[in-house]
Amino acid sequence: MSAGIVYRILYRILGCSRASLLGGLAFLVHPIQVESVAWISGLKDVLSGCCVLGAVYWFIRFRETGVEVSDISDPKRASFVRWGISGFLLLLALLSKPSAMTTPALIFLIDTMLLKTPWKRSVRDQVPFLILVIPFMVIARMVQPASSIESPWWARPLIALDSIVFYWGKILFPYPLVLDYGRTPSYLIQTGQLYWTWMFVIPMGLILIYFWKKQAYLPVCGALLSVVAPIHTLGWVRFEFQSVSTVADHYLYVGMLGVGMIVARIASQSQTTRWGMVGLVAIWSIVSMVQCRVWKDHETLMRHTFEHTPFGKVGASNLASWAIANRDLGMAKKYSDIALKNWPDEPIVLVNAAWIALFERQDEQARNLLLRNVQVHERHYGKGDPRVAEAWIRAAEAYLATNRLTEAEEALHHARKLNPDRPDLVKLFIRLQNAQKTDSIPPPD
Repeated sequence: MSAGIVYRILYRILGCSRASLLGGLAFLVHPIQVESVAWISGLKDVLSGCCVLGAVYWFIRFRETGVEVSDISDPKRASFVRWGISGFLLLLALLSKPSAMTTPALIFLIDTMLLKTPWKRSVRDQVPFLILVIPFMVIARMVQPASSIESPWWARPLIALDSIVFYWGKILFPYPLVLDYGRTPSYLIQTGQLYWTWMFVIPMGLILIYFWKKQAYLPVCGALLSVVAPIHTLGWVRFEFQSVSTVADHYLYVGMLGVGMIVARIASQSQTTRWGMVGLVAIWSIVSMVQCRVWKDHETLMRHTFEHTPFGKVGASNLASWAIANRDLGMAKKYSDIALKNWPDEPIVLVNAAWIALFERQDEQARNLLLRNVQVHERHYGKGDPRVAEAWIRAAEAYLATNRLTEAEEALHHARKLNPDRPDLVKLFIRLQNAQKTDSIPPPD
């Protein structure tokens, strides 16, 4: 559906069905889109993205009603309806995922650069959209304070430029594509990449200036769309996923509209360039089919991630978790040690290491690791915050699984003091009581 909407957007702008079809196919089959579609938890990205593209399309239709159309009895009413549909789809997009907050900026670029609308009029027509976006921006900031992310102010512009260069590198050469690129602010600073990757923005900017002077506004608009769509996740501000990586494939889902624009513009030039774009889209399709195999199952995905990003937290820590679940302690210890070395204060890493220590009957080491996890949560959220209960619950689960009932009971009581309303606490207390009855131990009060 999203690809179909992209086709309609391009057709409204270009008026060339074949070129627009290639642009829609480029959006559809580019390998960078695999993550958003194959990752079932990423449905929010696809759902929100579809609504964003719908909002853009109907705003273009709204702008078209400025000209009298013979089959419309009341052009003004039709104009208002199309504007209303655009706003309603924006609301649905925001309810799906707050990243849709960049939609007014996308509409503004298309409206002013391609539809030649004066910028004041474009802003005026979007005032209600901007008002609608503001509360979602505030809520998103409240629920994702990202206070634990180490991203100094001076580095953020460089981090954002690095993200832009990275994304365009993956668009042009989409391999390897992984779940975790490990490009956290601290990684970029420690490795020194932060200080030179931004330089690639200069030739990119010069190319855009050249096309602008040639009045080739469509590729310029497309390039800007690919940057503006994920602008809130480029690194200008902190966000929770930055603890894993500033960049991720699914952040570029809507931005691929810009890639579709560039492909469509090139395809509209001549028969030769059109066949060139057909070949490029075919290559992307093949790479996408290969990339889909990476998402075959949990183990395959995590092995692929670890192979290409051994310093990232997702690959090693998830492989350790998978091995623990399958009682493969040798494999679990191997990946847990790697994760613990690279991420000594990451909750999932500490919990995995504690599970292994419990299985190996190193109870004191396990206790220290689980207490360190509690301290990490307290530093992140604040001592006494209800969310710290999560750390105690993870400890209780580990103790229950290894039949340390006294320690499990202690951890559950700590969790209940912090957050007595958590529904999973009841189930864990029932598990504890059943285990205590089995061991002929009186249940707690």
